[in-house]
Amino acid sequence: MQTEQLIVRSNQSGLALQESQWWTKAQFRDLLDSLHPGVVVHGANTQIVYSNRAASMILGLTKDQLLGKATSDPRWHFLRDDGVFMPIEEYPVSKVFASRAPIQNLVIGIIRPDLEQPIWAICNAHPEFDEKNRLSQVVVSFTDITAERKLKQELDTARDVAEKAVLTKTHFLDVAAHELRTPITAFSLLLQISKKNLARGLPIEMSTLSRLQGQADRLALLVVELLDVSRLERGMVQLKLEPVDLIHLLNNCLQELELRAPSRKILFLQQHDQIMVMMDQLRIFQVISNFLDNANKYTPVDRAIEIKVDDQPTKVRIMVKDSGPGITKKLQEELFNPLTRGASEHEERTSGLGLGLYIARKIIELHGGAIGVESKLGEGSTFFFEIPKKGAQE
Repeated sequence: MQTEQLIVRSNQSGLALQESQWWTKAQFRDLLDSLHPGVVVHGANTQIVYSNRAASMILGLTKDQLLGKATSDPRWHFLRDDGVFMPIEEYPVSKVFASRAPIQNLVIGIIRPDLEQPIWAICNAHPEFDEKNRLSQVVVSFTDITAERKLKQELDTARDVAEKAVLTKTHFLDVAAHELRTPITAFSLLLQISKKNLARGLPIEMSTLSRLQGQADRLALLVVELLDVSRLERGMVQLKLEPVDLIHLLNNCLQELELRAPSRKILFLQQHDQIMVMMDQLRIFQVISNFLDNANKYTPVDRAIEIKVDDQPTKVRIMVKDSGPGITKKLQEELFNPLTRGASEHEERTSGLGLGLYIARKIIELHGGAIGVESKLGEGSTFFFEIPKKGAQE
């Protein structure tokens, strides 16, 4: 009787143990389904035998679609950390089956047909062996790091921009110091010469005074450019918009250029007597003068500068064409940034801070317009800007 009771108790304990193991397994699967990382189990033939809910969300496939899918399935598309397509032999499961060793913290990109951008994940893969030391399955877990990766890229970009800004500022200060020192040095030397001549009872020659005036004008221009950039960068420039006859303004700019360069040939292809545009007259005069000065610098003495006006219903375009050496495509992309000057055989004869076109761009953008250049090496360059005509006739 005691033996029978012992058997019964033993059978009941075994049944209880089996029930306990079954519930533990179910609870374990529920636990896996509640995890944030995706979990996929590959069998000995690399086919998927289990996946949790997070795996479906990350991979974009249902559990039914994942089950039975092998590593060699052509629908898998992964990327390396550098964005290059990953060959099948580098897939985490493939590497574990080949090496029988685990993989930790492998960054992969997951290409999904329903998304434009890849999902990025940190992947870990662990092999499991049977009693005969045969690799029976591989457990793969992967955590979505797309948001973190995007944030890191944004931070890296912001850091690069900040570092570039610091380098640009340092370069700007170096260039500004050099350009300001040149006229100051020349001015100081001319003053010393004048003082010595006066001490000897000699008059100051008109040529010396002209050179003094030239250096003073150059210094004043550099200071004005520095102040303009500072005010434009801080948003402190307010336009004084009023209806202006653009043709009359262009003629005034050309007359000023003729005073500075009386031998320069100028071809103004004027087809309109009057074009009224709402603008800040002094600022647009500044832009046109910059275009003309650059054209004068880079155009050979025996060639002409051409000016054209394209009057359109809603906007007007001004074009200044030189006959210089032209500008490379790479330099064209940088030309309207600060501290950029055209590269040519004339480079050594030109000076300045390289701020003129940058200031011009800012002024035109304040007018709601656009600015640019069209150029081919050996064929000269055409600088242009366009501004809207809204309100000029009111």
